Amino acid sequence: MPTIEITDENLEDFDDLLPEDIAENIGRETFRAAALVEKEKALAAMIWEINNLENESKDTTSRISWISPTDPSGGEKLFGEYGSCVHEVGAVSSHMEFPVADVRDILVIFKNAGFNLSKAEGGSLTVTIEDLSKLDVIKKTKLPANLKSIETLAARPFRRGLMNCIINTKRELLEDLSTLPMDWFDTDISCYVETDERITGFLLVHRLPSGKLRLEFMSAIGPDAKIDLFYMVRYSILQAIKKYPKDTNLIIPRRDKPATNLCGYFFPGKKGVSSIVGVRKEL
Repeated sequence: MPTIEITDENLEDFDDLLPEDIAENIGRETFRAAALVEKEKALAAMIWEINNLENESKDTTSRISWISPTDPSGGEKLFGEYGSCVHEVGAVSSHMEFPVADVRDILVIFKNAGFNLSKAEGGSLTVTIEDLSKLDVIKKTKLPANLKSIETLAARPFRRGLMNCIINTKRELLEDLSTLPMDWFDTDISCYVETDERITGFLLVHRLPSGKLRLEFMSAIGPDAKIDLFYMVRYSILQAIKKYPKDTNLIIPRRDKPATNLCGYFFPGKKGVSSIVGVRKEL
């Protein structure tokens, strides 16, 4: 059974195999994917993301974001293709994190591929719009005049402002954030702040094909950064409550310590799902 690369050009051939929230990443600069096929039928697939490829100050790594159930033989072939890719880009390690319920049938594949596995709390926190509606931060609705929806921005100032925030923030962020178009984000609930005619903060939320929301970027770099962040959170929550049903999920990635601390402040005691995490060395 041969393996083939999945690209945005042949993505339609794998509609029945790939979950919609996973498939939308095909074609992004940092994502790679391979499928196992037999007689032109896709049997299994794997998708992974290359991190720090252009960052000379950090090691290049890879993170497997999805793999479909397959037998050990099929898994070995997929990991053969995967291994060639991560070797080519110079990744020093591979990582995985999946909810326990999602990997019971494929743990042997990761073990056979050389991953050291352990159980841990998932890195992302999932809350609902109803959870957001109970937060004290929205008890007051007052918002400053320099805070607006990104819908009011043209493409060029959006890109210029985003690059300014990316360059000057110390936060961990999406590898390809600077290349994502403005309409990739929910323009109704994503917002920005402006200081002296310069964009100094963004809160950007993406709506996944399944209807779930995911917080992709939140940073402020102006002289009143902490206050700006507070108001951006208030704005986005109020807009989300207006737009989405109470049971809509919002995924909050905890990429760094500030994000983890913020989640702890707003949602004390709330935990991520029980997950299996794994790592293997590549070089």
